[in-house]
Amino acid sequence: MSTPTFNESAHPRSRSGKWTAKTVDEAFAGMDALSVSTQGAPTAGGTQTQVGVKESAAAMRHDLRAKFDHQFSVKMSRGTGYGWVHVDWNDGPRATPVTAMTGAYCNKQFDGMDDSYHPVNEDAPVRYGLCGVLHQRNIGPKGQAYLDSLFDEAEISGYQRIEPRTGERSDYDGGYSWSEPMSDRDVHKLEKHLGEFLPPRLTNNRPSIAEVAHFVHARTDFTGEHPLLDLDSY
Repeated sequence: MSTPTFNESAHPRSRSGKWTAKTVDEAFAGMDALSVSTQGAPTAGGTQTQVGVKESAAAMRHDLRAKFDHQFSVKMSRGTGYGWVHVDWNDGPRATPVTAMTGAYCNKQFDGMDDSYHPVNEDAPVRYGLCGVLHQRNIGPKGQAYLDSLFDEAEISGYQRIEPRTGERSDYDGGYSWSEPMSDRDVHKLEKHLGEFLPPRLTNNRPSIAEVAHFVHARTDFTGEHPLLDLDSY
């Protein structure tokens, strides 16, 4: 793939010497200002525009926020990991639609079977420059409040972390850390409240409250006015 070439005399970069674009519009405006060459390969529709790594990351960040109306952190790897990006977000959409979307910004995909990269999206009208995307969805304030109310409404207690001096619940910084296994009775109470059975692969091994909380959170969409749980997802 052709990498964009910069004409330094056309326009100065930022003082740091790095691209500062945060949206796709800024990225392409910067490409124009710096006379970046987007040398294309012929496709059935004409010329395929090829976009560099930094501009691809900026485009993906913009499009994720526009599609899901949610805040995402998109950070580029450095050194030997250059070309990979880390996408991190709290609550918001489930991981499946996010991972399905971010794959379009890669021009190659790593295959662990043969320990090598293979080209992807070769026929796309715009071929972005990322090598891979790592995703991390976290339990944020909305998710914590939802899980708290879920367990409270199911009349499940005794697992929450308690502040010993006040008797109040601790803040869940960074997510849940409950390690106590759930009793069969409490699992059934939660299933009755949800109106659905949790899968045997989860419940047969005496899951901790943390495992159940993360299982439910991973299958809950928080982009709407109310959380939407779909236990059949994934």
